[in-house]
Amino acid sequence: MAEKQKPKLAVYLKSKPREDISIVEIDGAVGRMREKLVGVFDHHRTGSRVNLDEVPDHVDEKVLNADQYATHSFDVDYLISAVVTRMGGKANVDPESLKILYSASELCDLLESDETDPDIKNKALGLFLYFQKKESDLISQFCEKNGEKTSQGIDNPSDETESEIANIMADELEDAIRNGTLDKLQDFEYLKQKEPMQSRWKEANKGHRNDDLMAVVVLNEGEYIDPLFAYELVNGKILITANENGERDGKKLHYYTIGLKPSAYKELDLRALIDEMNDKDPSVIRQKEAGIPQEKQSRWGGRAKVFGSPLNGVYSELLPDEVEKIAEENIDKCLKVEGVS
Repeated sequence: MAEKQKPKLAVYLKSKPREDISIVEIDGAVGRMREKLVGVFDHHRTGSRVNLDEVPDHVDEKVLNADQYATHSFDVDYLISAVVTRMGGKANVDPESLKILYSASELCDLLESDETDPDIKNKALGLFLYFQKKESDLISQFCEKNGEKTSQGIDNPSDETESEIANIMADELEDAIRNGTLDKLQDFEYLKQKEPMQSRWKEANKGHRNDDLMAVVVLNEGEYIDPLFAYELVNGKILITANENGERDGKKLHYYTIGLKPSAYKELDLRALIDEMNDKDPSVIRQKEAGIPQEKQSRWGGRAKVFGSPLNGVYSELLPDEVEKIAEENIDKCLKVEGVS
């Protein structure tokens, strides 16, 4: 009798699983018939901080013998949970590796890692960046080979391609865990940018606030500082990043990104600030006065956790201190009601 194959990782963003296979849903539902669903490890349904929290110390045989470990969205958090599940549970991972995996899972959702050991935290960051880059590189390679591109030439991987990539990465991660070589899976080149980016962030923050509510930085046009490197420098709950974008009528223009520090996700919802910015930004007001329909205006917009100012050459005429003041004066509108997500 042929040896039982270990479960395959499977991504179902555009398709559904076959009815004749048994699956474990990990880090997201895939719409399965319940009789073939043999396990669910999904922090979206429980509210756990990361998906690895949902993986038990010891996985039962039913889960170990499933055909697929399925998700609707492939990321590093899913990858780690699927591999640890396939290895039989968290009790089968050595303590140091498990700490690295937990910290990398937190970083996957742009969370601040609870890890206090800087060596573990740096290894986790390097591991997360390594697999993030590897996924991007493999998608480019596979989409080119399989002809999976849009008419504009953008990569558009099928679920089959995403699943194949997930399994390549899972095998590499599992081998590293078993061999104690997680510290070899590191994006060393990108990690070299951490110190310079943090140094630049501190310089761009000089003269601006960094208190228990918000931090403000003003960058040059097109300049970028990775939030993964910046979050640990932010003392408060909100990070306002202003990129200079020339002038209009002698007044500086900026592009803004306003984001919640992840530790404040459960406390604040930034969408109330979007309306305030649109009501007070001369760039938006001018479009209203010109009779441009709202749906055709270039406006501030985004989500509860992060939003940005107008693009398409419009940009914001609000200055950083004005944006800061609007945010502070209206922060009470962003407070979440207890028990309401």
